[in-house]
Amino acid sequence: MLLAEVAQVSHRIARTPSRTEKVALLAALFREAGPEDAPVVITYLAGRLPRRRTGIGWKALSRTVPPAEADTVEAVLALAG
Repeated sequence: MLLAEVAQVSHRIARTPSRTEKVALLAALFREAGPEDAPVVITYLAGRLPRRRTGIGWKALSRTVPPAEADTVEAVLALAG
C-alpha cells in the first residue's frame, strides 16, 4: 500500500463532516491495507510515528539523499525493522 493513499484518505476524512463517510473511507482503506499493513496505517492515521524516536539527527539531515523508488508501507516497515 502506498503511503500517498493513506495521506489522501486522511485528507478526505478531515474534509468531510459526515461520520458515515468517514467510517466508509476508513473501512475501505483497512480492507485494502490488509492485516500486515494495518498497524502502520493506524499509527500514521493517529498522527504518531511507529517508533518514539526517528533516529534522524542533524548530521543525517545535512546529507542529500535520493528519493525512494516507492513510498510503500513495506518500505517504512523495512526502515523501522
